[in-house]
Amino acid sequence: MASVVAGLAAVEPALAAPQQIARSAASQPKSPEVAASAAAVASGDRVEVTAQRTETSQVFANPDGTFTQETNAAPVRARRADGSWAAIDTTLEASGDGSIRAKSTATDMTFSGGGQKNLVTLTQGGKSLSLAWPSVLPKPAVSGSSATYPDVLPGVDLKVTALGTGFSQYSL
Repeated sequence: MASVVAGLAAVEPALAAPQQIARSAASQPKSPEVAASAAAVASGDRVEVTAQRTETSQVFANPDGTFTQETNAAPVRARRADGSWAAIDTTLEASGDGSIRAKSTATDMTFSGGGQKNLVTLTQGGKSLSLAWPSVLPKPAVSGSSATYPDVLPGVDLKVTALGTGFSQYSL
């Protein structure tokens, strides 16, 4: 009989548990997916789950309770140093240290502003790769996403172009 009493004693707290669980669940923060889904149902429009955003994809909660993932073959956005996202923008601009940088790319890239042997430095995830040129580089002409270094060799110009995930180089 002791086992039956112990069994009933174990059941009684479990009967009160649903009310406690409901109060506990109400006080818990919602996951980004649950919050986006609730917003989609309330608005009747799909809502992005911003916590799921990457360089190449986005996830949306739909009003019918389903989710849609849109994926791109190449990065369409890059994460800034502050954690926010920006659209890929390969336009080159001068930096305070004299180097030239692409505005917003998946891989941080720096081109020589001239006078240095490093032609380009790529940085991602705290790791860097630099490619050097065998001589001091002249000051480049910058246009859009490209920097052209004149006469790097007799009669040869070098053109480097920023891409969303890296760079290309051409001899002219």
